[in-house]
Amino acid sequence: MAFTLQEAVCFCLTQILQNILHKDEIAKEWAQQKAKELGIAYKHLEVDKPFHYARVCYYDGTGRFNYKGVEGLPSGFVVSRKNMTAQASGAEVKVAVNIIFGDHGFGKDLLNEENPFMLVAIGKDDKETELLKKELLKIAKASGKSVVVDSFTAPQ
Repeated sequence: MAFTLQEAVCFCLTQILQNILHKDEIAKEWAQQKAKELGIAYKHLEVDKPFHYARVCYYDGTGRFNYKGVEGLPSGFVVSRKNMTAQASGAEVKVAVNIIFGDHGFGKDLLNEENPFMLVAIGKDDKETELLKKELLKIAKASGKSVVVDSFTAPQ
């Protein structure tokens, strides 16, 4: 089955809403409205597994972080800071922010001050965690109030 770009975007955003809100009817209503606005036919498709989306960018100073290994952590990008300079890893974080606010991510309509994208610094000790957090705060400040920073020190 072939889809136009607009149909594919509608489908992806419907899946995102279904996963965030766990409300199929809200997602369907939104998709139907978007399809109408775009002048395309609405098609409802059932999928076997949830749509993958990123809510977070983990900034890993430990070189061993894996969000899938911790139940309850949201899926997200993982940028290694352990073997990269602040400039190089910061550029990767900026790419993640651009993706999430662009056509492939949630966009500015779904992420805002009340429902932000998170940058999370993960250090091997408190000193490193604070350093990484400061690096992320510069990026978040340039990205506006829709991006927030949090941090934690990884357990040994």
